Amino acid sequence: MLKRIPTSELAIGMFVQKMEGSWLDHPFWKGRFLIDDPEKLRKLRESSLKSVIIDTDLSKVQPAKRDNPAPAELAPVVPESRIARLKSLKERRSVARPNNTPTTMSGEIGRAQSIAQAGTTILAKEFARARIRQTINVREVSPVVEDIYLSVQRNPQAFSGLMRCKLNNEPVYRHALSVSALMVSLARKMRLTPNEQRFAGTAGLLLDIGAAQLPQGVVRTGVHPQELDPAVWQTHVMLGVSSLESASSIPQQIIDACRTHHERWDGAGFPRNLAGNDIPILGRMAAICDTFEFLLEGSSTRPPLDPSRAVAALGEMQGAFDDSILRKFVEMVGFYPIGSFACLRNGLLAMVVDHNEARQHKPVVRTFYCVSQGQRIIGKTCYLAQLDGQFDIIDSVDIAGLGLPAEAELRDMLFFESLQR
Repeated sequence: MLKRIPTSELAIGMFVQKMEGSWLDHPFWKGRFLIDDPEKLRKLRESSLKSVIIDTDLSKVQPAKRDNPAPAELAPVVPESRIARLKSLKERRSVARPNNTPTTMSGEIGRAQSIAQAGTTILAKEFARARIRQTINVREVSPVVEDIYLSVQRNPQAFSGLMRCKLNNEPVYRHALSVSALMVSLARKMRLTPNEQRFAGTAGLLLDIGAAQLPQGVVRTGVHPQELDPAVWQTHVMLGVSSLESASSIPQQIIDACRTHHERWDGAGFPRNLAGNDIPILGRMAAICDTFEFLLEGSSTRPPLDPSRAVAALGEMQGAFDDSILRKFVEMVGFYPIGSFACLRNGLLAMVVDHNEARQHKPVVRTFYCVSQGQRIIGKTCYLAQLDGQFDIIDSVDIAGLGLPAEAELRDMLFFESLQR
């Protein structure tokens, strides 16, 4: 039998069937579990949850009986019969529900643009809060994570592809949104639970919240924060952790991910020189996603890497990452991620505009240049898996010196051209 009880009346031995509240209201990844130790009980009682639903049949300890009838909100939860469920469904037809039906790149990109625009506005506000040492309002951030989570379920590549190719994205917030989407996609690829995927996405948004608190006098325009004096840059980790700890209802897993996203698998990272499995899984994932995005970003002293070369660079960083997670990451973004410039066997240059999970070496590309003619051509969108070997990718390519638009402008143009098909 299912019964709703207040968290204050929970006891060791009760089986939690459902937690009634947002995934940010509690620190647990699993939604159903037995309360089998004092620490779990303490976390439940100290969480923001007002009540939970327990399964009395699976519980070893039963809730105390009340002398007076239980209030309506704490009444036993009676499973609906089939007829009652059908009636309830009919009554709720008009209620809007989250849409996570799989869709194409072109079908998702409009929603992804709206999510990015709204997310940028919210992130700007929260980074401004952090800058003046105000408490972060994580409930402002959670709808952004939920939107990114649903977007990734509909199309795992659309949001990240948009962030990689869309011109004029605000760098700080683009980085946070990109890492968030990569974290959700990677968590999905690793078959983590929906709540774990949301935790991963939230961590991605907030990894560098401490950078907003770095002394403004040392943050020079055009210089990426990671290129500052290491003694200055490394302080952003604990500044961010302090900001998150001062906020209420942020699960410990998210805080730990922010604390450890610059640790290395070989122990040579910071701030605590953790190594191997001592680094929590979200921290190991964040190290990869954050570094990948950093490699894609240019600065006054370092040109940006093509996405395919950034993937290769990750593999060359010996000892930096958990190899098993890195393999999943490469499977997720592909050997040639969206936005990569490539040379085809037939002498055409093309940009990757969509992923092919089943055949990673044969993504969808948009042609734009003929090497033998030395000139731009009218572009075509090509599904390499459906074409013969003449259209295979030979390697990534540097387009500098070909008289083409700047890389960022060209990516934007080709990406959105491909969506018009």
